[in-house]
Formats: sequence, structure tokens, C-alpha cells
Amino acid sequence: TVIKERHDDCVRAIYVKACWELGLLKEQLRWWEKQKVERVVESEEWLVLWDHTFSTDRSLEFTRPDIVFENKLTMEGVIVELGVCLEQNIQKKLSEKREKYVKLAMELSKLRRWRKWKIVPVVVSVTGIVTRIWDELKYIPGIGERQGRELIKEMQKIVIYRAVNIMRHVLNND
Repeated sequence: TVIKERHDDCVRAIYVKACWELGLLKEQLRWWEKQKVERVVESEEWLVLWDHTFSTDRSLEFTRPDIVFENKLTMEGVIVELGVCLEQNIQKKLSEKREKYVKLAMELSKLRRWRKWKIVPVVVSVTGIVTRIWDELKYIPGIGERQGRELIKEMQKIVIYRAVNIMRHVLNND
């Protein structure tokens, strides 16, 4: 659906930017180049998984985060979960995204021997409004202040572009 595409485009923007900055991509991609995004990217230091379903010893409700970064040298994990919602639901969505993968993070820390882990919720409103997003983006590997600012602008463009597509779809179907 167009709503899922909006979500996936924003996640892809994060994934591509972070992987490029970590030196994991051979060529710089754009978020709209869907076919070129590899679901698993790996180097000696990093393992990055896109939309990967994890199998755990315990039965968990949520096992498929948007992006997982694993630093194989420091044994640290970062789970990135993105949400797009109405402005009035941003704080609620941030809390929901943060809490959603706590059990998975604890399971992965045992299974993959992570010493530390962090859940990074990234929430953008359907009109491009972001609140305190920089507080979260800085924990994504490869995303410094400059990259974070670029990423915020890119995600704002994506949600606005997709909002226009959704409106076109709705208006053309009446």
C-alpha cells in the first residue's frame, strides 16, 4: 500500500545513509532505488540487517525490526524502528516504538552476545514535523550531526512526497 511504501522509503533513507557512511556500500544509492538495497550488508566490523525476522528461543510478539546494526568488534547492537503518524500522536508513537522491541533486544543480547544495545525510535509526522528526532538519530551508527540533518530533510521530503501521492490516489478514486 502507499502507506507502507512511505514507511519503507523513510527506513530505506536511514539504511542507505548509515551504510554509506560506514563504508558498506560500493555506490551511493537513493531511497527511491528500491531494487538496489541489499537486505544484509556486512564487513569485518558491521552487520546491518534490513527488515529481518529473528528467531529466538522464546516466543515474542515483535521479531522484525526495521533495521538492526551490530558492531561485531564491540558486540553492541542498535535496533532502529521508524514510525510515521499524525502530529498529535508523535510522543505516543515514540514510546510505543521504544517499548516494542525491548524483549527482542534482551533476547538478541543473549543469543548474539551483545554487551550493550539501544533501541532507536525515529518518528516523523505525516506532514514532516519532527520532535527531538536528533536525540535519537545520533545513536544510529554512521550518523553524525551533518548526516542527521541531511537525513531529517530527506525524510521530510519523503513524507510530503508520499502525502501528495496518497491525496492523488484518494482524489482519483472518487
